Amino acid sequence: MLKELGARFRARRWNRARGWEFSGSVTEGEVLAEWPCDLWAADWIATGVSAELRDPLRAERRMVSTYYVMAGERRFAFAATELSNGVWGFYLPV
Repeated sequence: MLKELGARFRARRWNRARGWEFSGSVTEGEVLAEWPCDLWAADWIATGVSAELRDPLRAERRMVSTYYVMAGERRFAFAATELSNGVWGFYLPV
């Protein structure tokens, strides 16, 4: 258990140092309260940039694509990766 907690702490610190924070994981179509808007309802615009982030549970490194969506006149950035079949992990800028 302590090993898992240590891995989660290191993953969080790693991601924050790169300007991102894990928002949560959801099945496709599910919405997280932390999101600035419903990301599934918006068109994702790829930035062409990936961020090397860590999975918050296992602290495994993975390249995560970054996107933004437009909600009215506002632009919201996020990073997303499919963690397993139909389950997505989302990161928001710090």
